[in-house]
Amino acid sequence: RTRCWKAQDKCATEVPLLAVPERFKDTDSPVAHESACHFAEEKDVVHAA
Repeated sequence: RTRCWKAQDKCATEVPLLAVPERFKDTDSPVAHESACHFAEEKDVVHAA
C-alpha cells in the first residue's frame, strides 16, 4: 500500500473486487482493464506543487 497515493486504512483490511470501473466499460481505451481498487471510480485531481 505504500506505492498508492489513494491508499487508506480500508485498503489494509478489505480486499476490493477485480473489475473494470463503470466509466470505462464502454470504451476501447487502454484504461478499460480490470483492477482491484476501492477507489477506481473516484476522479481525484492532484495538482503539481
